[in-house]
Amino acid sequence: MKAISRLKILLGLLQASHYDMVLFYSWLARHPRPADWDAFREKVTLDWTWKAWFLFWTSITVSLLIPLSLRMNMLLLWPFEWLATRWVCAAARRHMQNFKFHAAIGITGSFGKTTTKEILAQILGQKFRVHKTPGNVNTLLGVARWILRESFADGDIVIVEMGAYRRGDIKEICDMVRPTVGIMTGLNEAHRERFGSLEQTAAAKCELFDALPRGGLALWNKDSAFLNQGVLGRIARWEERGLRPTAYSCAGAGDIKIEVLAVGERSTRFRIMRAAEPMWTWEGETALLGAHTALPLAATVRVASILSMSREEIARGLERLRPLERRLYPILSPGDRLVIDDSYNITLDGLKAALEFLNGIKRRKIGVFAGIPEAGPDTAAVNTDFGGRIGEIFDVVLLRETPVSISVRRGLKKRDFPEGSIIGYDGSGEVEQILSRIVRDGDCTYFSAYDWPGIYL
Repeated sequence: MKAISRLKILLGLLQASHYDMVLFYSWLARHPRPADWDAFREKVTLDWTWKAWFLFWTSITVSLLIPLSLRMNMLLLWPFEWLATRWVCAAARRHMQNFKFHAAIGITGSFGKTTTKEILAQILGQKFRVHKTPGNVNTLLGVARWILRESFADGDIVIVEMGAYRRGDIKEICDMVRPTVGIMTGLNEAHRERFGSLEQTAAAKCELFDALPRGGLALWNKDSAFLNQGVLGRIARWEERGLRPTAYSCAGAGDIKIEVLAVGERSTRFRIMRAAEPMWTWEGETALLGAHTALPLAATVRVASILSMSREEIARGLERLRPLERRLYPILSPGDRLVIDDSYNITLDGLKAALEFLNGIKRRKIGVFAGIPEAGPDTAAVNTDFGGRIGEIFDVVLLRETPVSISVRRGLKKRDFPEGSIIGYDGSGEVEQILSRIVRDGDCTYFSAYDWPGIYL
């Protein structure tokens, strides 16, 4: 085993320095990476004295006890962590009760939460003072801390992204936020390992609608088959409570119908209509990339209409939409080189949408990937299929060495993707060096999640 081999190298070096810890730590400072130690394997001889044996076995024993030690420490910390969380959440709940918001909007789902939140904030910001949870803050404690930092006022709008790590999390967030509008963006396999089944995942997400007051607006993505299945059996119960469950869809279900007219490298053209108002129509371009952005736009227009924004105000917001950073974010570099930053997150649905968009770009395409680490029980099969898909679209693939990259590589080979066009790498620094050699003028370089090299920042 590599770990045992490296332990022997360290013991040999310690022995060679006559167990002088100053010299030993000085050597470690010059060689901080375990991979660097391997170069000394042939240079170091370890004399198995009783002292060397003692250090060897105690080191192994301690390393084996580390997981148990961590578990014990976590158990000891749990009561204090629980009390601290209760205190912070109670303070946040009291803080929110001091204000009469124009609307409090909760957003949850397996994907698309942050995109929907950002689009909604931009459009509603044309008329209202909007507060939104920053970045990907969506946990119970994260939302509570954000609430305590914010300076709210009566009449403001609050938009809160809500994530769930266990049943009851979203309910507790709702107890603080008291949402009047709920949006569920979709459901997939991403959290199946966390909740055990799609049914349990749907139940956790539906806590948002369960928390809405009488007259509250409950919007869900009808195009998400898993979510639609989870919601349908609960509609009657919500309607009995006086809620307004409403589906939105690119197929035109519900009040909003949206059509994708054209998808370009720098913008997307839409036509949006309201079924309730036949004369209400907007047609124009936004800086958002990809046909998949139609769904959050449909949800946003519906919410904006409910909050009494006029057609003109909504249209102005649509026209002024800015690209969303790290979500199919386009950058035009010298030499007509197009860089697409999609490094915010890895989800199967997000990558499918990205590939659909990239398939329409008529350039030589270079993709930088690390695979899909959280794809449920069929992770290997999903990544193999994913490898096949990118093999149809890209000309060169840079593939990070991860546990799932083997499956991605297998999928590429099934598509007869040239072996010489698959380049492995370990980190962003190496990506920068590789791209500096292979990128040509006019190329499109796509960066998947967590693989955004600093040279482009």
